[in-house]
Amino acid sequence: MKSIPTSFRKKSTTPKIECVEIFLFIILILAISCSRHSTSSTSPGFADYESFVSSYSKKTDPAVEIYGQYAAEQSNRKVRAKFNLLLDPGERAYVEILDPSDRLMNVLSLSQTRIALLWVKDNSYIQEEATPQNLKAILGLPVNPDDALQLISGQGLQFSAWQQAETFKNGWRLIRGSSSARIIAKENLSKIETTTNQGKFLTHYENYELLSDKSLPTRIRFELPQRKTNLELRISKYLPRIEESTPDLFEIKVPANARKLDLKDIYRGTPLLMEN
Repeated sequence: MKSIPTSFRKKSTTPKIECVEIFLFIILILAISCSRHSTSSTSPGFADYESFVSSYSKKTDPAVEIYGQYAAEQSNRKVRAKFNLLLDPGERAYVEILDPSDRLMNVLSLSQTRIALLWVKDNSYIQEEATPQNLKAILGLPVNPDDALQLISGQGLQFSAWQQAETFKNGWRLIRGSSSARIIAKENLSKIETTTNQGKFLTHYENYELLSDKSLPTRIRFELPQRKTNLELRISKYLPRIEESTPDLFEIKVPANARKLDLKDIYRGTPLLMEN
């Protein structure tokens, strides 16, 4: 049998070896890439927590007017109303609650330091320090005032006051003092689970729409499982305010003959905003 020349045999096998080596190299690169992708615990919609916070800080307008519908439910008690909200996110808010016939029922004022609620029909009001305990009693949200002001605007929490403690798929766990929050953010912020020494509640941001060139939720739901209470805001209008918003615009004009009440004397476990 005629033998195969050694020189030809080497030429015929070398390309095969090179192809195998290239193939194995490609497989190795793909494996490393997939491994890195599968072990990455950052949200796919945001590179990291810092980019998420930066994205949400850009959405904040100096002051806005927000109009919509308000609903609250606790056990068998239900409240349906309209609301007009003047908001300086994270700083202060002035809210008018109207019945379905547009009759003014309540006026609420919230700042970093004070919270006040006026019952128009009864001509009575309360004015208290804006602590998480008092916000729980009046609004139903057991959080710091700056967090409450961000939550109702659809902007999450006052993220500058919170620290990142853990990263997981589609979100992060945050801490602020003794409080913690678990946030879910894919393309948009969708859920916040907040736990404080005053209780636990869930915030859901749904039905995002482009409002004033910003993607914002038009449905905001708060669930307080321990108290079997649900609160909901449905936003129909979001208007950035052009005129300067001075602090007096956020204050309640209390009638001279209005009767001042003490929170500890009237609070019975139901958020006072539901007492109409």
